[in-house]
Amino acid sequence: MKTLKSSFFPYVCIPLFAGLIFSGCHKGAQQNQTPSLDTKSIPQVLYGAYLGELRLPDQTTTEILNGGSTVRFHFPKGIYLVGTDSTGQIRMLTETDYTCTGACTQGCDVFYIRGHFGCSQCEPGTISCTGHSSSLSGLEGYGFVDLKQGIHFVKDTQEIHSLFDPPNGLFDIPAVRQAMEQFNIQNYGQPQPDFSRRSAYREVAVNLFGCLVTYLVPKSGQLRSDVSVDQLIDASSWYCHCDEGNTDCTPESGLGYKMCKKGGCTSCRMHIDQQQLSSN
Repeated sequence: MKTLKSSFFPYVCIPLFAGLIFSGCHKGAQQNQTPSLDTKSIPQVLYGAYLGELRLPDQTTTEILNGGSTVRFHFPKGIYLVGTDSTGQIRMLTETDYTCTGACTQGCDVFYIRGHFGCSQCEPGTISCTGHSSSLSGLEGYGFVDLKQGIHFVKDTQEIHSLFDPPNGLFDIPAVRQAMEQFNIQNYGQPQPDFSRRSAYREVAVNLFGCLVTYLVPKSGQLRSDVSVDQLIDASSWYCHCDEGNTDCTPESGLGYKMCKKGGCTSCRMHIDQQQLSSN
């Protein structure tokens, strides 16, 4: 098991994170599409916002620094961006940043448009302006975890769309593994049930600290808890899918759960059967 760094303070690395580099706009045919450089257009509180492929938690707050060339994102209390560093340690960030850099004296600031962040053009427009997140550059397999939410079965299909794609190191967090074992005790009477007869179980949707995972329940019979298994959202046909990057997006299972684990895939998530979901 990977080690967990005890501090929850942000972890900052120097190298650029290639997955979050954006080119600035250029003058000419694209000039009319250049967003305003007015940093007041960046909301103080974000809803439905993305940083590259990373969906930021709703109610994330922004802090504009360095005259508009940097935006710092402060996550809501209890929500952490979890990733694995080059030494194999789990890092839990309470904030991250996005900075635009270029060899120009004017322009090259962060802008926000239609839910996404990018970099404005330099002046003159022939000079490149790119953005990066230094605090994400040394992390792999990262994603958000909401330690306030705990674990529960998902019964409302709308809740599924609000859940995060889990970080690779989710179960390297002691509190998460302990909570999963307690969840098993509630449902099966033991922390590590025997699921070797896989054909006797089906997968259902579970909210695991704000992340979407599946969990095994009996095809026949009931759980020890008072949950009625026939009222749970069936996830038997769901599978891991890479939306962007290479195809290295694989399922990881254990303790009754299944989640999608990122490899070289930059957008690895659970593929949901929307038709089946709408019938629930």
